[in-house]
Amino acid sequence: MRRQNSNRKSKNELFFQQLEKRLSSFKLYERNKYSEGEDEVWQKIQEGIIIQKRAKVKRLVYLVISSAACLLFLLGIANHLIPFASLIDKEIRLADVPVPDIASDSIMLYTSPDNFLKVEDHSSITYNKEGSVLVKSKTIAHIDHKKEAKGKLFNQIIVPPGKRTNVVFADGTKICVNAGTRVVYPEVFSDDSREIYVEGEIYLEVFRDESRPFIVRTEKMNVRVLGTTFNISAYKNQTESSVVLVEGKVEVELINKQKIKVSPNEMVLLSGGEMNKKIVDVYDYISWKDNLLKLNAEPLHKVLYKLSNYYGRKILFDNTLASIPISGKLDLRDNLEDVINILAETAPIIITNTDDTIIVKKK
Repeated sequence: MRRQNSNRKSKNELFFQQLEKRLSSFKLYERNKYSEGEDEVWQKIQEGIIIQKRAKVKRLVYLVISSAACLLFLLGIANHLIPFASLIDKEIRLADVPVPDIASDSIMLYTSPDNFLKVEDHSSITYNKEGSVLVKSKTIAHIDHKKEAKGKLFNQIIVPPGKRTNVVFADGTKICVNAGTRVVYPEVFSDDSREIYVEGEIYLEVFRDESRPFIVRTEKMNVRVLGTTFNISAYKNQTESSVVLVEGKVEVELINKQKIKVSPNEMVLLSGGEMNKKIVDVYDYISWKDNLLKLNAEPLHKVLYKLSNYYGRKILFDNTLASIPISGKLDLRDNLEDVINILAETAPIIITNTDDTIIVKKK
């Protein structure tokens, strides 16, 4: 009996020596930054399982294996999460660029979170190929065009209600930015794409570059083009978004990956998560850039919203006005009171004007 116990003890000691040797090998594997493959390490541990057949020893081996597996799992996660986190830091989404916490009734151009410039109404902002940023032909900043900076540093233009501006990018693309709009864009477009983010409404003339598609991103949809002219409206406080194509071709994609191709004189309307396409008179939707509001049986409540946004004045109205259609042209160079009075001559409404609010009621 003593001899059996002695033999059993010797076997156990031998096992623990072998197990310690295995774990030492595993630690060496870790220090050498995984120079040994995972399959080989697992094979070594499994050899230790085969040697011992007694239940008590098996349970101990299983415990060691479980610990080793957990260690491998955690090391694997760490090894993958670190580069993934770096990737997230490098690939900041345009939509995630924060809105500066500065309230202003002026057009604001931000060349960095801490550097901004107030821009006069209807001014033109130009980014030239030499890396300069010009406002009304005056240089206000210089951009680093180094390859490592491309697509990683962002500018943004914020246009309050009642204002408008134009931006010309270094690639030759031009955008007209309507009132109440925010546009975020890279300081320098990357080598393989040109992307901007829009909250509000812009009219674009995209310079054709087949090697670098131009993508307009919004909260609910993306528009992909090579070179074309179109209008996109995507105000955050509106339930509808639209794309109207003047010339060329575009592809509209929703967040759920649903896609639709658009041809000239077509409009895609996004409402309630669904897209619908129809033929339209495009000038009805782009006339704002020429200081006109061209209307073709437009519901009165939508007309009043556009006027409120364009002039930067609050307009309160009765919901019953939604059913009144308005057709004709309104000159946006006139003051708001005159424009509202013109509406009152063609629609059954009563106008009340206070210091900061216009109230519209049905007769």
